[in-house]
Amino acid sequence: MLVPPRDLSVTALSEAVHAAFGIELGSLQYLPLGFGSHHWADGKRWFLSVDPSSPELRSALSLAVRARRLGFPVAPRLSLQGQPLAQIDERFSVAVYPYVEGTAGRFSDTFDDDTATLIVGHLAQLHGLETVGTRMAPFARLPSPEELRVPDEGPFGGMVNVLIDSHVSALRAAYEQLRAVEADHCVSTHGEPHPGNWLTTSRFGLRLVDWDTAGMAPPERDIWLVARRTGLDAVGMYEELTGRPLDHQLLRHYEVAWLYSDVVADVRDLSQAVVPDADTEWQLRSLRDVLANLASA
Repeated sequence: MLVPPRDLSVTALSEAVHAAFGIELGSLQYLPLGFGSHHWADGKRWFLSVDPSSPELRSALSLAVRARRLGFPVAPRLSLQGQPLAQIDERFSVAVYPYVEGTAGRFSDTFDDDTATLIVGHLAQLHGLETVGTRMAPFARLPSPEELRVPDEGPFGGMVNVLIDSHVSALRAAYEQLRAVEADHCVSTHGEPHPGNWLTTSRFGLRLVDWDTAGMAPPERDIWLVARRTGLDAVGMYEELTGRPLDHQLLRHYEVAWLYSDVVADVRDLSQAVVPDADTEWQLRSLRDVLANLASA
């Protein structure tokens, strides 16, 4: 996020980190990075990520900890109680990472051939970490278009509802398409392996950050994004490495689900906003763009 949360003090954050991790932080600098999480750095020692608390986030970061042994994941440090997260207050939790110097791309960047080949291999390793054969409906929790409407109040409530109503046909088509999808092979997935989450480092090679949405899902959840960011046949490479064919229709479903999930996140954050700021400006622009992309998908 571009601005820190209004209802969280740096003092409360530092005290929570000291109590849970035994780390005495120095001067914290807020980092306007990414979307969804709030980030601070303590020089080049520690990188802090703050999010609203949820069981899903704890589960996701626990997967990152298990994946650490593969070498390329940047996983959170465990607390003194052996947890990947520590509670700050009733709303927020913090994860603490070692500061890793490197260069990340942007979401819309493309991978060069060597990087794409390496990434497909890394994801094949991650997907081999843990598998589950239970049949699942991967998009069952998505809200319907009707559930996306918010109270007509606050600085953005009315504006959000106008946008939802004007794109309700595209939202309905996507929702009906996704809720009918089932899958019977689930693996450990990262969920967002786009160029912005791969860090090129001089000492440790290519590292994968931002595990906040990691979880058990079909492998197509990860591979569609890589396939969209390279001129190579990432799907064929993955199938050759793993010996398992991918479902091309499911790859497409995950692309549509990415757009729909972005709508859900933008609507949630805008409906909760109290005053306009740099984040809400970005989210409103994002909501308009994503709805247009969904309509043309």
